Amino acid sequence: MTIPKWAIRLFVGLLVCIILVLGFSVYKVSRISDIKQEAYGQGEENTVGHFRAFFEASPEAVELYQKWREPKSKK
Repeated sequence: MTIPKWAIRLFVGLLVCIILVLGFSVYKVSRISDIKQEAYGQGEENTVGHFRAFFEASPEAVELYQKWREPKSKK
């Protein structure tokens, strides 16, 4: 049984494409944790900056926050 050359070339081409797509997918999936960590850090910086600006704008809120943070004594 003989297989035409065009069929062999087509099969090899498809196999190369599949390997490239799988390799790229594995690379992207392996970077998800890095991307999540970076996004978490940026969100944390934004949040801290927002609270800092809020506390600078309203000193009475700082006093209430400090009071709230103090542990309650057990009776």
